[in-house]
This record gives sequence, structure tokens and C-alpha cells, in this order.
Amino acid sequence: MLSERETWIILLGAIVALFLAGAILSLFLSVRRARIARDRLADTVIEVRTVESELRESEQRFRDFTDSASDWYWETGPDLRYTLLFPINLKG
Repeated sequence: MLSERETWIILLGAIVALFLAGAILSLFLSVRRARIARDRLADTVIEVRTVESELRESEQRFRDFTDSASDWYWETGPDLRYTLLFPINLKG
């Protein structure tokens, strides 16, 4: 038979063990969430870099097109008003 003191010591030991188990679980979950966030951020960075590269290529294609055109080009907004009007051959 255990004494009252030994029973309390065992009970307190069990409480401390449960507390530590909860802290370890919480830490594990935090690390897991941090890894997921890191992976999502890495995916976003890759996506942004891809989109930036595609945009640069598109801008270069547009410059190549406008440099080789012999007419004017223009841009209209949603209200069908001119937002840009530009003669291509300003160099010559």
C-alpha cells in the first residue's frame, strides 16, 4: 500500500508528464505548420518568378512587334477612350 505522500508524488509526476507531452505535441504541430507555410511561400516565390519571366518575354515580344510595325498603334480603356496613341517610327 502506498502512503498518501507517495500517491501525491505519483499524481504530480503524471500531471508533469501530461504537461510535457502536451508541450511536445504543441511544438511538433508548430514546426509542422511552419514547414507547410515555408513550402507554400517557396511555391509562391517560384510562381512569382515564373510570371515575371513570362511578363518580360511578353513585353519584349510587344516591343519587337511595335518596332517592326510601319503604322501607328494604340490602346483603349474599358470606356473605349484612347489611353495610348503612338507612332512607331519615331527614330527615322
